Amino acid sequence: MKFNGTTGGIDIAFRNLIAGLYSQDLSDKVRSGKDTKTRSGKVIATYPTYGYDKDPSDHHKFVLNPKESAIVKRVFDLAAEGVSVAEIIRILNADNVPTMQASKQEKGFKTKWGRGDCWGRWVISKMLRDEQYTGKLIWGKTRVVALGSREIATVPRSEWIIVPGAIPAIVTNEQFELVQKKLAEKSKPHRNEREHKPVFYRNIKCGDCGRAMSYRARKNGMGLYLCTMHLLSDKYVCKTGKIEERDLYDAVLKTIQVQAALAITEKTLQKSKTADLLNTADAICGKIRAMQISIEKVKAQKVSLWEQLYGAKITRDKYHKENEKLTARIAEYEKTISALEADARKIELDSGQENIFVERYSKFSNIQSLTREMVNELVKEIRVYSPDRIEIVMNYADEFEKLQSSLPN
Repeated sequence: MKFNGTTGGIDIAFRNLIAGLYSQDLSDKVRSGKDTKTRSGKVIATYPTYGYDKDPSDHHKFVLNPKESAIVKRVFDLAAEGVSVAEIIRILNADNVPTMQASKQEKGFKTKWGRGDCWGRWVISKMLRDEQYTGKLIWGKTRVVALGSREIATVPRSEWIIVPGAIPAIVTNEQFELVQKKLAEKSKPHRNEREHKPVFYRNIKCGDCGRAMSYRARKNGMGLYLCTMHLLSDKYVCKTGKIEERDLYDAVLKTIQVQAALAITEKTLQKSKTADLLNTADAICGKIRAMQISIEKVKAQKVSLWEQLYGAKITRDKYHKENEKLTARIAEYEKTISALEADARKIELDSGQENIFVERYSKFSNIQSLTREMVNELVKEIRVYSPDRIEIVMNYADEFEKLQSSLPN
């Protein structure tokens, strides 16, 4: 018995379910295998941590990189003496110490770990908090939220895999703990403890040097953004100055409101266009049906012509001439039908497509305030050249250009 594909939807859904379960099972097995290797003291990282190289005789082991490990030790020594992160950066940049990115490039790695032209706060802060430099192999600090997702979640320390003594130590445990104490003394309240949480995160770039601007919080209300690169390296002479968070907030909010209003207008126009397209499609279908009826009529004429030849009512020459005319007419009708069907398919496609700009922005038509999620989705970056000159680079700019080009003048 044949079901003619009536259970196709269920079959596809079942196959997708099986594929999903298989992928998840495979992912769990891979992670379990990595966990087992790490617990045995084997390094499974693709790239060596800064300060180390992979052992040429065993890629599951780290060995000290003399130049890099000396830089790491110097950074920890300075921090242990109470030197601030900013001052450490100034010292490294003034001494032209090769950056982490420069060292990676020298090794032939193509992946980028930063711009590489000078040391920055994030790199040094991360280095000073990396417990691996005490000789501990650590795995599992982060984890992908779900299979196929790009979202990364932080894993509690209790779930980390920590193997002491698995890699060569650059600093002692005592020095590492001392540095953590010094950092804690100098640290400012965590942003989660602030009443105001900024919606911009590394979206604000200095128009002069192109680096992310630093955020300065205030006890009450919004803070301000400023570029501090000229304080960290003599290479930069940024003249951006300071800009109030409130000014950026209002400018971005207004931009999104304008874009959302345009998206809503276009969505309304698209609905009207869709209705017109559907009417046109109906008319095309009517023409196709008329052509098909005409073809059947011509085929009937060809049968009649054959009967006339068979009954000796017309000559064979006349039959061939008239038959050729009818065959050509059928070919012309079929050509017209093919063109009409192509038009119908295009209309069907056009009526079902929605510009991604319209899709993304139309859901924010009634916004009165910004959230970090909204900014991350819609804003690529904000370049600040001065308090009076900013450039907001929005996501989906190409789709917006397509939309503008399709609008009537």
